[in-house]
Amino acid sequence: MTPEPQLEEEQTSRRVPLTIIGWGALLGVLLLVIVVVAHLLRPDIRPLRAPGDTEAIAPVVPQEITLPNNNNRDAKIGIIMTYGEDAEGSEWVLPAQGAAVAAHRLDLGKTPVQLTVANDKGTSDGARDAVEKLKSEGVQGIIISSSGEHIKGATSAARESSIPVIEVYDSVDTGRGVWSLAPNPEQLSQAYVQASQPSTQSIVIAPKDTEVKIPQVAAKHAYDRDTDVRELAQDVKKESQSYGASANIFVSGSAIRQAKIVKELQYAGVTAQILLSPQAVSPIFARTLVAEGGTVSANLTTVGYNMSDSLALQSDDPGRGLAAFLEAVRVMGQDSSYMTLQDDQAFKSAAPYADARSHNAVLAFAYAIDKVHERKPEAVTRVLESMRLDAAQAIAGDALDFTHENPTTAPVQTLHATEQSLGLRPEPSNDQEPRIVWFAERGTRTETYNE
Repeated sequence: MTPEPQLEEEQTSRRVPLTIIGWGALLGVLLLVIVVVAHLLRPDIRPLRAPGDTEAIAPVVPQEITLPNNNNRDAKIGIIMTYGEDAEGSEWVLPAQGAAVAAHRLDLGKTPVQLTVANDKGTSDGARDAVEKLKSEGVQGIIISSSGEHIKGATSAARESSIPVIEVYDSVDTGRGVWSLAPNPEQLSQAYVQASQPSTQSIVIAPKDTEVKIPQVAAKHAYDRDTDVRELAQDVKKESQSYGASANIFVSGSAIRQAKIVKELQYAGVTAQILLSPQAVSPIFARTLVAEGGTVSANLTTVGYNMSDSLALQSDDPGRGLAAFLEAVRVMGQDSSYMTLQDDQAFKSAAPYADARSHNAVLAFAYAIDKVHERKPEAVTRVLESMRLDAAQAIAGDALDFTHENPTTAPVQTLHATEQSLGLRPEPSNDQEPRIVWFAERGTRTETYNE
């Protein structure tokens, strides 16, 4: 009997699902292979982490900052900066833009403050004039985002007018209404001892008429503008070779001078550890070093508080606070409507370098002003000298305790240089623009100086 046609249709209908299943299985295998290969070929974009860092970025605190008393009306904070490439303290113009980030976050929280800027021109007289300008504009506190002996002109003038001051990048003439977010000389001296180990001999290169507290100085070279730095580097090379592995080299001075000296030491073939003074953390150091033909090498170290972007990779309060700051930097860096403090260019040009310390200084004054009923600087001083701020108040990094002249509660640590980007903030628009990330090794937070 000839099979009925429908039987053939039934057999065909039975084979169709099997065919579909077969092709589906093959397609699934192909997709799996594609996913695996893509994963294997994917570039590793994880940011550099110091030893022991957590794998994930710390959860961030809110971007907006709302002052608790909403008493910010007429709040005005002055910022002293130094313009001019050769002027003392001018290396901090870009890091100082962190203050604009604090103002942005306070604005988001609907408790804005007004920032007004003055240029001290890198001189003592200019610093005094800057204070007078800010005083005439009615500021309740002054932030000094410069460095060098010339800022004593500003601190003395501010004291005469009873205006509180927070220094961000130097610790000069503190006390009596003047605080500093930078390490003081005693803290630096202790940190240099730790950073010099295991070396037992230090070769010091410092500006003339500068006192440097470095342990076990074996040789000292003083320089000025007329010094032949190349010849100096050759002398240091001979000395370091004679001392062998026990030697390290300490270089101090402005960021530009340090960069030029390091370049000559590298050209001379010096391989000893090079310990730099804190001015080296400014972006001008990296820019000058590379422009002069030098390189960012593993033997470059400095000392300071760990305010590096790498801190944002930690899951503690300092990490959370810094992660929130960096997120605000990223947002502002993507919007050309945000401007620098000087209001002369878009903030995105400064986003790769904006520093958390200048951000924290603005917040400290904002919280203090928020607590006073009268807009007098003396009242702000009285409030500030009893304040303690941390991540709960959006402080980026370690807590600040203003019962101390140097309120940063973190220890001063050895910081190591790397060029590897962490990917946590906008990169410079020029691909050739160098940027050093200074990070502290985990497990080295052994001392707190403000207890």
